[in-house]
Amino acid sequence: MNHTIDDQVLAIGIPTDLLSTTVESLRAEILPLFDDTALKYSQVGKVHLNLCAVNMIDSAGVNFLVGIIRACQTRKLGITVTVKSRFVHRTLLFLRIDRHVELVVAS
Repeated sequence: MNHTIDDQVLAIGIPTDLLSTTVESLRAEILPLFDDTALKYSQVGKVHLNLCAVNMIDSAGVNFLVGIIRACQTRKLGITVTVKSRFVHRTLLFLRIDRHVELVVAS
């Protein structure tokens, strides 16, 4: 997982599939970013979650994603999710995640 804060956007890149075997370590890395003092006092207004490296997502991965969306909503941050896999895209559409985030399909 990598992250940067640039031009009022917290960009988070997920380098692996969102599966029950990977989400706990990702959760431990990502959710503290929302409690970081630097984030609280910075001008961050939006989160960009890059899921281009994600090819598979299971129920634990969906739960992880919903947790990030809720963390953003609680802090009144906009969120953009970029996906590349058509399977991940289809799953997020089926779950109506696109009603809560700006969902972008990368080519």
